[in-house]
Amino acid sequence: MTSIEQTLIRRLLISLGVIFLVFGMVLDYLVSARYSREHDRVIQAKARSLVTLTKYMDEGLELDFADEFMLEFGEQADQPSYFQIWTHDGTVLEKSDSLRQNNLNKPLFDDAATLAAVKVDLPDGRRGRLIGIRFIPQIEDDHYSDEKIAVIADQLRREPVILVVAEEREKLESALLTLHLTLAGFGTLALLLTTVLVRKVIRSGLTPLRELQEQVAQLDTHSLEKRLTSNYSVAELEEITNQFNQLLARLESGFLREKQFSGDVAHELRTPVAEIKALAEVAIRWPDDEAISSRFNSDVLGASIQMETTINNLLALARSESISEADCIDLVDLVFEAELSVKKHNVSSSGMKRHISLDVSGNVTIFSVASFVKLIIDNMIQNAIFHSENDSTIDIRIESSNGKFTISASNLTNVLEEQDLQFIFNRMWRKDKVRLNQDSNAISHAGIGLSLVHNYCNLLGYETLATLSNNVFTLAVSGSNRSIEATE
Repeated sequence: MTSIEQTLIRRLLISLGVIFLVFGMVLDYLVSARYSREHDRVIQAKARSLVTLTKYMDEGLELDFADEFMLEFGEQADQPSYFQIWTHDGTVLEKSDSLRQNNLNKPLFDDAATLAAVKVDLPDGRRGRLIGIRFIPQIEDDHYSDEKIAVIADQLRREPVILVVAEEREKLESALLTLHLTLAGFGTLALLLTTVLVRKVIRSGLTPLRELQEQVAQLDTHSLEKRLTSNYSVAELEEITNQFNQLLARLESGFLREKQFSGDVAHELRTPVAEIKALAEVAIRWPDDEAISSRFNSDVLGASIQMETTINNLLALARSESISEADCIDLVDLVFEAELSVKKHNVSSSGMKRHISLDVSGNVTIFSVASFVKLIIDNMIQNAIFHSENDSTIDIRIESSNGKFTISASNLTNVLEEQDLQFIFNRMWRKDKVRLNQDSNAISHAGIGLSLVHNYCNLLGYETLATLSNNVFTLAVSGSNRSIEATE
């Protein structure tokens, strides 16, 4: 597994190491080149001094050189330098006393070059630098006629005089070696110090992240109420901390809802189970009682239907929360589905004093998922019937205009308040007054219906709106679709 800390340290050290290496090599090259050029300039200066002393006199080409002014060319010099001059015909005109019986080698010149520089081994075994110059010496006018001067000059242009000067290079090479080692040493030391500093800085910089990691590691399903905190003002982690805390808040809320939902499910299923158990115990205790026997089957059937309906609603709710998209688009007649649902619930609630008014503005058909739309309409009407007051009117409206349809169900209620609207679509939410005052015939109502309506509307892209005005609760579902067809 890759570590952010180790990755940062490795990449920074490699990058800094490359920078140090390139910087050291460039600096070493520049300084070495500068020292080498200065050394060559010194040799060239001596060579050009000797060039100025080489002239054509009355006795021919001569070098007006005195050892006492340039002792390094003398035979007794401790660190001798060397020079040698060849005339145009290749004979040695003169050489330094330091050469004794030895001779220097003439360097190879390019065709048009007047200067050549090479590394050589000096006669005394030292490593040295040799610089050669091809030049035309001065011709003294007092000693030659114009015709003779022209002849000499022409010959010298064809075969110039060659002068070479050689000096030791060991001191320079020793200085350059010291420079190389110094740069390498400082570079290595700098890299070691950088390694320590980089590790320390990165570890210090990642301290808030490690603290955040430790806090996250301590979280579990029993500590979702905790929130992440940081003792450091780090802009990058602040947003992560806020987002993670928001996630914890959502998880905490979700776990609380699931916990409450589990309790509500157990409560809703316990009621019919307890009823069936009680009926069975009574039937077993008094097996010959005709009154008990006559009601036993119907009561068990009623309790079983209530349990089955609750389970089916729970399955539908789970399905609505797991489906990511709707498919199987059909043509759905909203009016027909509403009328069918009204008839069904009028029969099932025949013992309740409710009046249902169905107000339809024309025939409204839409392209949608038929099973989802039927479930939405059925639960809207069922919710209105079972939560309406006795001897009240339930208004069901279906209308369409400008490519948008609306289905609404309104019922009179004395138990809801404005602040309850925020919980209307929560799973298995019912107000306590509803639980206490629920009609004994109102089976299968477990507070799931509006959750189903809300979830399936979200899947279909429809809007849901719950309002309360003058004790009249209204649930409206609306949606727009280019395929909506309305006939006024």
